[in-house]
Amino acid sequence: MTLSGCEAKPGVAAVSQAGEITEAELGQVSAELAQISLVDRATVLQSLLVLKHGGKEALKHCPTWEDIPVKDFEIPAGTELSVQTKNVLTLSLCQAAANPAVAQNLGLPVTNPKTAAFLNTIFNSLGNPGVERSAREQYGLSILEQQIQQRQAQPRMATPQE
Repeated sequence: MTLSGCEAKPGVAAVSQAGEITEAELGQVSAELAQISLVDRATVLQSLLVLKHGGKEALKHCPTWEDIPVKDFEIPAGTELSVQTKNVLTLSLCQAAANPAVAQNLGLPVTNPKTAAFLNTIFNSLGNPGVERSAREQYGLSILEQQIQQRQAQPRMATPQE
């Protein structure tokens, strides 16, 4: 049996046409984001892949890290975030701010619809065969997909009408 792609390269979490995401890179961003909010490795991996596939270029059309009201993240004092972690957070906020109500709530400008559409296109394309994930990451993604399907299948409680 021979290994290919990221399975043949120790320390590589995913390989795509845009490059590799290393386990160290994925681990660092996951650990830093865990200090701020609940986040799983699969979501971090997807965001890092989006950045490699053109998302970093799209960040030029999003608020800069300095423009984002960081106090809302409740980052513990003395925590230093890497540039990659800041980019992942900025990417997430940029996508969320495509909704005007969310943007207003976050205190951010509404994301340009073209930028939001571009980012959505990248996110949607990451399920294609051009992205090869390690067995560990593929397993994590399958668990995440199952959780999403379970949430969608659960009946929603009706809200009381006033």
